[in-house]
Amino acid sequence: MLFDKHMNLYHAASHALKSLNAALRRVKKFGTEKRIPDRPHAILWLFKTYALSAGMYASQIWSTQFLKHDIGFSNPLQVAHMAVLKSILGIKSASANWYVL
Repeated sequence: MLFDKHMNLYHAASHALKSLNAALRRVKKFGTEKRIPDRPHAILWLFKTYALSAGMYASQIWSTQFLKHDIGFSNPLQVAHMAVLKSILGIKSASANWYVL
């Protein structure tokens, strides 16, 4: 886990985002190779199996200061997670995150 001098976990979450993005690229590439990008259920299963586990590897970052009600979706990992889910489901990016979950 990456710490900064102020023990801010936002910095650690930004660092963990790299592995999540790499896993997302692998899922997208695999989906394109197997010609399944038009099947949201299959892409969603691949996302849950490969990419989400890479993001949850840093699960301690998902907690602490980000558990407050007013900043629950400000974690960079959560922002990326919600963006991917909305794109897979074909939902507008302005949709409320709670409805997507």
